[in-house]
Formats: sequence, structure tokens, C-alpha cells
Amino acid sequence: MSSISSLVEFVNYQGKRLDKILTKHPADAKARVAYKTLTAQFEEVAKVLTEQHEKNLSLEKRVNELKAELAKRQISLDNLDLKPHDIVGLPEDVIKQLSISEGDRQEFKFLEMIESAGGTMTLDKLIIQLYRDTGEIHDRAKLNAKLYRMTSKEMLYSVPGKRGVYTIYKPEGDAGTTYPLLEDDA
Repeated sequence: MSSISSLVEFVNYQGKRLDKILTKHPADAKARVAYKTLTAQFEEVAKVLTEQHEKNLSLEKRVNELKAELAKRQISLDNLDLKPHDIVGLPEDVIKQLSISEGDRQEFKFLEMIESAGGTMTLDKLIIQLYRDTGEIHDRAKLNAKLYRMTSKEMLYSVPGKRGVYTIYKPEGDAGTTYPLLEDDA
């Protein structure tokens, strides 16, 4: 798609071309009026395109200003959710005062298990480890939903291109990110 400025150049060029044709080849009165009308229409199109281009630039500038203002006002969600490292080393009396739900405790346990496995773990291995540690059989769909909610809180991350694989390492990019090898990959 062409930019407005290139379209303005094209329209101006066509108008000048018509003027040259008119001066080089004087035609009958009807043709002269038609050429003059066409030239005036090209000039009007160029004027409208230029005005629209200036409006677009002004709007684009305002949008960028608003984006910058919004970025300044955004609250980092990292500071809102408790993470296991936030409570490490706190006395039990302090921990009792915190609003840590059973779900939070469960999330902390999942994170501890993934960390102890090197920071990356499959859903299957997590189910096995949970059974070995607690004797409880966890429903795969519910556990996967819980892990998904944890990824939206950025407590852990899905490994791109691998289904059911979670890591504590934040992906930096699609191609260059490496993760510790899983036992199955070795």
C-alpha cells in the first residue's frame, strides 16, 4: 500500500503533466475546459490527501503520547501476587498474618517441585511427583488449569513448542531460548 505522501506526489505529477499537455498541444475549447477541470480535480485530491496526512500525523503523535502516559501509570502485577520466595525465612507468626489461601500453598508446592527438578518439568512428571510426595491422585485437567493460571500470574511459564511442559525460567525469545534438559530429552 502506498503512503499518502507518495500518492500526493503522484497526483501532483499528473496535474502538472496535464498542464504541460495543454500548453504544448493547444486543443479546441472543449478539450481545454476538460483538461483545466481535470487539473483542478487533481489539485483538489492532492489538497485533501495532504490535509488527511497531516491529521494522521497529528493523531499518531497523540496516540504515542497516550501510550507513553499509560505505560507510566500501569501497575506491575509482579508486586501483587505472593511468591514462595516472599515468605522464605519468615517466622510462622508472620506467615499466619498473611492472606495465604490453600490454593496459594498448593501453587508454592508445585513451584518447589518444579524447582527441585531443575526448573523445568512435564505435567506427567508433576502428577507422579505429587502422588509420591502426598499420596494424592491429582486430576490432570484440574492440575493443568491450575498451572495455566500460574502462567498468567507469571509464576511459571509454558515452554514454547512443548505441550504440558512448564518452567520457572521466563522465555526471552522464540528461537534463542534454552531450557534445562528434561530427563526424557537427554
